[in-house]
Amino acid sequence: MSHQWTMEDFESIYSRFKSSGLSVMDFCSNECIRPKRFYEWRSKLLRKGGFIPVKVNSKGQVSLPHKEKSLLSAPPVSPSPIPQPLCEISYPNGVTVRLNSP
Repeated sequence: MSHQWTMEDFESIYSRFKSSGLSVMDFCSNECIRPKRFYEWRSKLLRKGGFIPVKVNSKGQVSLPHKEKSLLSAPPVSPSPIPQPLCEISYPNGVTVRLNSP
């Protein structure tokens, strides 16, 4: 009988995975985790999050909760006339959300 994970267990595992720099397959092999189980739990974790609060201050600076800072990638500020997104949030499933200034 295998150990049943809690969401807190998997959050710890997922944090180790993100900081490892390894592919899912290599990480799972090193941790003796079945990749299918990893993907199932990752899906649960990503669904669990729901909405992430994003705050934009009057200077256009974006802030996220500390736990979610790795999702934020702000493009460089450019004086060009082409509007640049205020920020982009890229999710592990390939979805990218772009916030444009008004």
